[in-house]
Amino acid sequence: MWSHDWVAAPPGYGICNTRGWMQIILEFSGSPEKYVSRAAHKKVRAPPACPACGQKNRLGPLGFYPRGLSKKGSAGIMSITVRRFLCAACGVSVSLLPNFAQPYRLVRNETVQTFFDGKKDADDVLRWDYLLRRYWRRFCRWFPELFVRTAIRPGRSPPVNTFEGFWGIFKDLWGPLALATGRLVRGFQVTPFGAYRCHATPSN
Repeated sequence: MWSHDWVAAPPGYGICNTRGWMQIILEFSGSPEKYVSRAAHKKVRAPPACPACGQKNRLGPLGFYPRGLSKKGSAGIMSITVRRFLCAACGVSVSLLPNFAQPYRLVRNETVQTFFDGKKDADDVLRWDYLLRRYWRRFCRWFPELFVRTAIRPGRSPPVNTFEGFWGIFKDLWGPLALATGRLVRGFQVTPFGAYRCHATPSN
């Protein structure tokens, strides 16, 4: 049974013989449904260099793991399969999360974006309203810290806790949610909702 905010950790995390694990964002141009129907996870290639140690051409296949994601047009949950690789140089495993999914969030980015844009009467938003409100509160709490972590200062002061304020400035700086998440993870090892261990280089 899926829980309403369930996201899986890679199988064997803390058990398999790895030095740690990292998650990076995979650029995928299609929808989650196309990703699943085309078995796109089987076609994901290893990054050219390990995000942990920087060594090139050392990432080899390490299987897959399932992850929950909200369905389009229903209150159901679908399962997507995430590709994993293992670095032969440093022993860190690397998973590639498709950019239509938000790290540690069940609701797909498309629906979160719609809610944050203020379109609260959309069908998908209504179905996931209780979770989306939690996401919004978390976003607002994290927003000031995000500027500290990225060393970026907005050109205007946002009204507190308003869609037009925090969210408008966020999009001005980093773009829509899916694009922004990839930029923040790659550039600053954070997400729009917080900082997580899997996005930071594992310590020795």
